[in-house]
Amino acid sequence: MRGLILATGFLTVLPVGRNIQAAERDIGRSLGWFPTVGLILGGIAAGWCYILHLIGLNLAADAAAVLSLVILTGGLHWDGLMDTADGLLSYREREQMLAIMKDSSVGAMGVLAALCVLLLKIAFVFEIPMPDKLHCLVLAPVISRASMVYSITGFPYARKKGTGSIFAHHAGKSQLALAAVTAAAVTALLYRPWGLILLALGFGFSLLVSRYVCRRLGGLTGDVYGAVTELTEAAVIIMGALVCQLF
Repeated sequence: MRGLILATGFLTVLPVGRNIQAAERDIGRSLGWFPTVGLILGGIAAGWCYILHLIGLNLAADAAAVLSLVILTGGLHWDGLMDTADGLLSYREREQMLAIMKDSSVGAMGVLAALCVLLLKIAFVFEIPMPDKLHCLVLAPVISRASMVYSITGFPYARKKGTGSIFAHHAGKSQLALAAVTAAAVTALLYRPWGLILLALGFGFSLLVSRYVCRRLGGLTGDVYGAVTELTEAAVIIMGALVCQLF
């Protein structure tokens, strides 16, 4: 439970684990609990969406559900998405891209990337019928956080130091195994068999993104972890909408 508390305190704004004194090793090894935190976030978003739909709101309910994920995480992963977009879309040399990503200011490419991903999430959530909508709202944060665990443990870190290095240097196969088992169990129980298909597609998508960025930067960074999370979350929602429409 200590690992779950540390993971929740790191990934969300929920008042959990803020006052716990923990070594970097303990924080890094909380990585395996990231999908469980995703389950908590997804459950809150789905519950909020369900309540607003009950009183007759539709698009507003879907937008509120997506925005609740932004609020609950304090925009942590969105910051990484914007910084990554600014760096990669500058098409500079590796060191220059890393310097741009480290800059706290946000450029035009970062803002455009965030707006596009946000609009895609809201639009495709709106297209998913109930109760599949609720399933996807829960599964997307779970699968995206499991995918982030894979990106952290499966690819080298691009910087000598950084917040993301805490996880990259202290997490390993046991954390990946815990994350994978958690994600598989949740998807199978909640949305079988489509949940497992979405899990496989989500992992495949995050693998492609991680490989592309790794080729460009020589590794991944904390910002890239956030970008992988948000992009995979959007991809799972989009694929969920397509599955509902086609089958």
